[in-house]
Amino acid sequence: MYKGNSTFMSAIVYTIKDGKAYKGNSTFTRDIVYTIKDGKVYKGDSTFTSDIINTIE
Repeated sequence: MYKGNSTFMSAIVYTIKDGKAYKGNSTFTRDIVYTIKDGKVYKGDSTFTSDIINTIE
């Protein structure tokens, strides 16, 4: 996911892989910002209901 209309590597905001959103151009566990599972977006590497921040329909 890039910032604005850019596709430059320096403009990468999140990397999405296997249901996880990572900060920048990273796929390291410590850089997980969101977890996406079953239509829910969770904070960090969590899937606890108390960590749901968005619902996708």
